[in-house]
Amino acid sequence: MHPRFGTATIEIDGDVWTRLPLGRKVFFPGSLPEVLASSLEDDLARRDFPINAMALPLTGDFSEVIDPHLGLNDIASRTIRTMHPASFIDDPTRMFRAIRYEQRLGFQISSDTLSNFKDAITQGYGDAVSGDRWRHEFERLFAESQAFKMLIRAFGLGLLSTVHPALVDSRPLAILAGEDRLSPNDYLAALALPITILTENR
Repeated sequence: MHPRFGTATIEIDGDVWTRLPLGRKVFFPGSLPEVLASSLEDDLARRDFPINAMALPLTGDFSEVIDPHLGLNDIASRTIRTMHPASFIDDPTRMFRAIRYEQRLGFQISSDTLSNFKDAITQGYGDAVSGDRWRHEFERLFAESQAFKMLIRAFGLGLLSTVHPALVDSRPLAILAGEDRLSPNDYLAALALPITILTENR
């Protein structure tokens, strides 16, 4: 049990771990979430995307998917869609997550979600996110097999400029195109170059 975050972790067959969210409401003040006890319906409604807002019953008919927000439809249409227009305002790190899922799964971010994505960037909601939370998002992205494509997509959508104003030009990153076995340090060096240049020219 993880009382602070309203989750429980179980071990299956000795080595498979599953995290079970209990009924909860989650609020993101720009750092770690604040969690209050709630119902399953409220818990699912607070998720980032409908594809992450499904559940299975722990008793009865295990084949029944609890899917109030039509996540199965989004999987079938290969769509990344937010739960509501203010989703990226509630938690701007969801923008990184949308890109990760899109590139990892070969899905496409819906037009409405892209519009909300760009609005959140333009209105500066990412400024409320702590540096530590951004760091965790980069760590997750660097661990992905499609990290290069994810970073290029993030540049294209203007997301990285939310993290640092120098991150508007993807050319230092593009130099890495076609390279094999890129490490997190390779990506960090490409991202650090424009930041270093901006700092030295001040």
